[in-house]
Amino acid sequence: MKISFRKLADRQVLHCVRNDHSQTWVSVQAFTVRHDFMHLAAETELEWHNGFFGLIATGWNIEDFSRSSVPDCAKPTIPEDALRMEHLVGILDNSCDQAFGVFSEMLALSCTGARLVTPHVSAAQFIRIIGSYKQLVNAWDELPRGASLTFSFPL
Repeated sequence: MKISFRKLADRQVLHCVRNDHSQTWVSVQAFTVRHDFMHLAAETELEWHNGFFGLIATGWNIEDFSRSSVPDCAKPTIPEDALRMEHLVGILDNSCDQAFGVFSEMLALSCTGARLVTPHVSAAQFIRIIGSYKQLVNAWDELPRGASLTFSFPL
């Protein structure tokens, strides 16, 4: 799957083109781009096929994750693996400058509170995820308006 992040003057756009050429896209806020970069880094490093981008690659639309105007009964049920990845990415979003031990404790607390099995992340994987994330953010920050960053998923 090809994933493009486009930086415009008034918004950013996340656009995914699956291997079967079907597409999904959405306008997103600046924070969301960074959050999605963390998904890209974590799902790639951990070879996680049922996270946000993995589900999009299999046919989910980006709106399936957040359509607040759609009744719950009409929304697809997000698989537990994707929920676990969401907790992991949420903790990573707040752990870039934290020690691995702090990250591990926060992840365990978050997953336990949500009654989810805590994903295993080694110290080496944590370092690689954060490194990949920082590279993605640096590339984005240097990108001029009107330009795009495009990646193959997994990276």
